Amino acid sequence: MENKTKKIELSRLIPGMILAKAIEKNGIKLLGKNVILTSNYIEKIKKMDLDMKIEVYDDSELEEQIQSVIKKSEEKFSRKKEILLQVHKNLKNIYEKLDSNSKISILEFKNIQEYVLEEMKDYSIILKSIMDYRKEDECLYKHCVNVGILSYMLGKWLGFSKEQLLYLSYTGFLHDIGKIKIDKEVLNKRRILTDDEFSEVKTHAVVGYEIAKNIHNIDESILMGILMHHERCDGTGYPLKIKGEKIHDFAKIVAIADEFDTMTSSLVYKKTRTSFEALKIIKNQSVNKLDYKYVNKFIEGIINCYIGEKVKLSNGKIAKIIKIDIDNIDRPLLTIGSDFIDLKTTKNINITDVV
Repeated sequence: MENKTKKIELSRLIPGMILAKAIEKNGIKLLGKNVILTSNYIEKIKKMDLDMKIEVYDDSELEEQIQSVIKKSEEKFSRKKEILLQVHKNLKNIYEKLDSNSKISILEFKNIQEYVLEEMKDYSIILKSIMDYRKEDECLYKHCVNVGILSYMLGKWLGFSKEQLLYLSYTGFLHDIGKIKIDKEVLNKRRILTDDEFSEVKTHAVVGYEIAKNIHNIDESILMGILMHHERCDGTGYPLKIKGEKIHDFAKIVAIADEFDTMTSSLVYKKTRTSFEALKIIKNQSVNKLDYKYVNKFIEGIINCYIGEKVKLSNGKIAKIIKIDIDNIDRPLLTIGSDFIDLKTTKNINITDVV
């Protein structure tokens, strides 16, 4: 008796399934019949064509495994949000200690970093968790945790050492510590700041540096990152107005993470932007303000996280991202069912959110 087969979506593929039909593209055989699918094979298939269906041998026991995998994925996402909530609380406690001039050690940040690090295996889920959880409410601590995580991700993509990654994430967690001394009404204002108010906000880099100096065993690289995270490569930043190579690498990295998180946040007085709009602006800033080497690596990494994700469109429909052109970041190629939508040529539709 011949084995039964079925065609399934890529999202339902799991390791151990056996191909009932070879996978071909443009007349070239990519995987042969009877090949056992591994995690690596599945990832490669997803990158080839995210809308295709794969024919595999039917096995009712595998169906139960598929549902189990889907359930575990949902549980993993929920777990990430719980982790972020706990990390925000821990960082808030540390900030409150520093605000009251209590003595703390840099080791207190190590516990937070290691807690996050355990959950940093899947960047796509981490990024989605950050963006989804922030919708519930915004605060300084969440922003600093997000910047710490995003900085760590960029450092990882850049091949930084374990120690560098440790200090880089600390820099992200601490970069805005100076804001605990800023008037809360000014800090959380949802309209354009006056010149005096903006001057007050700009003091947070130096104030943060002075606060952080009192943390026992803090490394100089972290202090430089805090002090310089608003410096820009063309000298238009603050507080030192230094240029290019004079800006510490940690500050350059945190600046990118800070810009991305701030632009996609609803806390600030500026217009809230989608991740894709934010990436486009950051790319444009790499011409003279942000370090282009780090920007390119950041954009490349974030783009990879969003391939295959679903987005909400301005017409109310839900689509899936299948390709992002780095020169048209906010106008990717999408699919809705079997239909393709190229936003580069479909100017009357925009992405409004990642779902």
